[in-house]
Amino acid sequence: MSDPPSSRREPEKQMENFLGNVWKFYVCKVLLGLSQGVVIPIVVLYFHDRGISLTGFMILMTVLNFSQFVLEVPTGIVADKFSRKWSVFSGFVIWSISLLIMLTTTNYPLLILSFVGFGLFSALLSGADTALLYDSLKTHRKEEKFQKTLGNGISLQLLAMVLGTISCGIIVDITGLSGTMWASFGTAILASIVTSLFKEPSFLDEVRAEEKTQSFTDGVSSYLLHLKESFQYIGRSRELIALIFINIVIFRICLFTDRPFAQPYLSSFEYSPVQISYFYTIFNGTAALFARYSDRVGKILGSSERRSISLIGALGTVSLVIMGNAWMGPLAVLAIVGIYLMKGLFEPFIQDGLNRRISSEKRASCLSISAMGNNFLGLFLGPFFGYLADVYSLGTSLLTFQWTFAPLLVVGVIWGWRVLGRIHEPEPTVR
Repeated sequence: MSDPPSSRREPEKQMENFLGNVWKFYVCKVLLGLSQGVVIPIVVLYFHDRGISLTGFMILMTVLNFSQFVLEVPTGIVADKFSRKWSVFSGFVIWSISLLIMLTTTNYPLLILSFVGFGLFSALLSGADTALLYDSLKTHRKEEKFQKTLGNGISLQLLAMVLGTISCGIIVDITGLSGTMWASFGTAILASIVTSLFKEPSFLDEVRAEEKTQSFTDGVSSYLLHLKESFQYIGRSRELIALIFINIVIFRICLFTDRPFAQPYLSSFEYSPVQISYFYTIFNGTAALFARYSDRVGKILGSSERRSISLIGALGTVSLVIMGNAWMGPLAVLAIVGIYLMKGLFEPFIQDGLNRRISSEKRASCLSISAMGNNFLGLFLGPFFGYLADVYSLGTSLLTFQWTFAPLLVVGVIWGWRVLGRIHEPEPTVR
């Protein structure tokens, strides 16, 4: 007997939902890359042009990090318990509003408010977007395609950043520094529209339906219990702890290289803002290329997580040492290229390693806990590096950065080698 028409159509509907989420994820990544690409090469110079010192800029970055640190876990739990789609959408709306504030005022308290908004955007997006993608793939038993799919998305984002950095130089020549900010605002609005079209996978519908009937007191208790269980979930897995430590160290190396060091450091070699924007084209193009083929690099290394971590760690350590001791501009540029190469390889790898080890109902929360650790370091080290640069010299600050993170990276590689195995081996369930 043939199946009724409705049952034959249901799988097709589910497949359309899955395919729709993937291409929307890609479009969102492209718009995010464009929005970032047109401002990242000149953001420190933009604030300096408005009379804000490097210390003042790093205080704003500390506000961002503090906002992320405080909000990471609550927003992750909200994404798990209510909606990952609306978590991502709300984040992009808040990001757009924060850009508008930053564009229209030089009032420092209002700038602080805008950076709180940037922190809330990052917290709402962090974990929720990759959890949404992973569960969309999981709906169709295609989890093994996650690293490649995420790598494609990151590659598209970085390629869009390349286009954005090229556009940045052109826009700065025509309109000045503020024109790039308006371009970023426009693409942020478009990204908000795209994220509103995501379709939520149905894994957690029953759990969420039950929680909607809870009283306020029961809801708070459920929230706190989920928080406790998420920390316990991570604490019982040596592999998750090691991956989170490595993620924190490498994420901070990439972020501090980008902000605050790269732009004033390249300026110290007498490169102009336009030249720096073109260098960022090379940086992001390198990261995009290696993100696109990160899964192939993993296969070349025998699908070994330990070998992958060792390669990534070696790239980061060598690049840090060169960057901290460069005596001419081309060598500094080469060192930053090495950092971006590491970034391109690392992000798809680490997200795949983390997502495979986390169950669906705790995925966004655990990923947010990992991101919270990233922000914790930024709270203290960002202002410290800015202070060293303003009071002593940029070179002193850069050497301190190098000798803080190079040893941490070595520790992370050794730790990863001891506890990690092969990428595609089944992992024991954490209970």
